[in-house]
Amino acid sequence: MQSRVASLIEAPVFKPSIGEFSNFKSYIKKLEVIELKISFAKVSVFIIPPPEWSAKSKTIDDEYVIKTVLEQKCKKLLKGGYELSNEPMENMTFKDYKIKAVEEGHHLKTKSILEIEDTFWNTICKTRKTYSFENEFSLFGDDVVTWNLGRFTNAQSNIHAAPSQAERNRNLYEMPGIQKPYIYFGTPLSMFAFHIEDGNLNSINFLHDGEPKVW
Repeated sequence: MQSRVASLIEAPVFKPSIGEFSNFKSYIKKLEVIELKISFAKVSVFIIPPPEWSAKSKTIDDEYVIKTVLEQKCKKLLKGGYELSNEPMENMTFKDYKIKAVEEGHHLKTKSILEIEDTFWNTICKTRKTYSFENEFSLFGDDVVTWNLGRFTNAQSNIHAAPSQAERNRNLYEMPGIQKPYIYFGTPLSMFAFHIEDGNLNSINFLHDGEPKVW
């Protein structure tokens, strides 16, 4: 199994200082330059925020109703391919969803990342997992200024062009999933199929809670 890992291209990991991290635009531009020097093949990077920074994540009420719960069904195709389909499920409270996720992940606690990967592929079409998408709210604290994905105005996210006066005065183009964040929930071994982001845009994902994710 070690050879399988050795053959993978690892995403670069960056640990900016609080000074670097405090300016979103300049740091993203810096990463773009570094990425060009490393390899065009590496399209994802991991950024570990400095210890002085905190997302001050809000808690979700146990009775919050998740309305976009899907059951994931998988069909194995020829030549190692898989077809993934999602079936809508009944609404669930956050409390019930979390209980379900903890129960389904209990058997993975003592496994290594390679063993978890093997479990994923061996059970991908044998068990059905649940996933919830595009819950339109933010868990970032209201007083978080830098890298607050809940307050990503067009001016902040436009790296290469200066915002117009209208954009400075108003929050134009507040598109859900672009300037306004989505929250996603997933049970262990659930998945998000390979896809192209809207408009081929870059994306930022932040893990508020739960076990580390594999990309």
